[in-house]
Amino acid sequence: MKRRMLLVLLLVALPLAAQEAKNEEKPATAIEQSVSKIFEVRYRDPETLRLLLQLFGARIVASPGLKALAVTGPSAVVDAVGEAIKRFDVPVKNVELTVYILAGGAQEGPQDTIPKELESVARQLRNTFSFGGLRVLDTAVIRSREGRQTSASGAFSTPPGTAYSIALGGLSISGMAKENIVRIDNLRFHAQIPVDPRSGVQPSPPTRSAGFSADVDVREGQKVVVGKANFDESGTALILVVTAKVVE
Repeated sequence: MKRRMLLVLLLVALPLAAQEAKNEEKPATAIEQSVSKIFEVRYRDPETLRLLLQLFGARIVASPGLKALAVTGPSAVVDAVGEAIKRFDVPVKNVELTVYILAGGAQEGPQDTIPKELESVARQLRNTFSFGGLRVLDTAVIRSREGRQTSASGAFSTPPGTAYSIALGGLSISGMAKENIVRIDNLRFHAQIPVDPRSGVQPSPPTRSAGFSADVDVREGQKVVVGKANFDESGTALILVVTAKVVE
């Protein structure tokens, strides 16, 4: 009887001893303590950076007045946030856009002349849209900064009284090894075109609208056709061609 009880006790004790030995073999997991650092923000908006850097999982407090970010989290995460701040906190760049407004029609007219710098674009437009004639109605030079909304306006001499506006939703620059690419968000072109009045009752000639909007990427120095809009019932179209240059 005693021998049986001893055997039972051994059977119970052995698994417990094995479990304790197994637990002792496991290394103790160290709890990584949080650290806090303050990073100076020299060029960009601290709140904009805070929203971008939230994906790291650290606690980030922005101070726009002091131009700083306070970051709290595991040391490795805080260091990663610091490296990201260095990457994105760079000087804001200026961009100069040259916008050519062209008119394209089925037939070539006496005023249809294209400057030398647009000859390659003109060939592309003739092949794509079968234009017989192309001419430059106006050229607008727009200067803006990254992240800023900008607009410009002007008028055509033909037909008289035609007004237009160009609005940019924002600009951003992505740097590459040899060249920059300028991203234009929500470029909006609108033209108000006078129409011959049908009677003398109206105090001024009626007008009709033409335009379009588009997002476009422009490699620095490249000429990009942004879009076209019908100009009149004869099939004449307005075409926008844009070039971009990053300036100091």
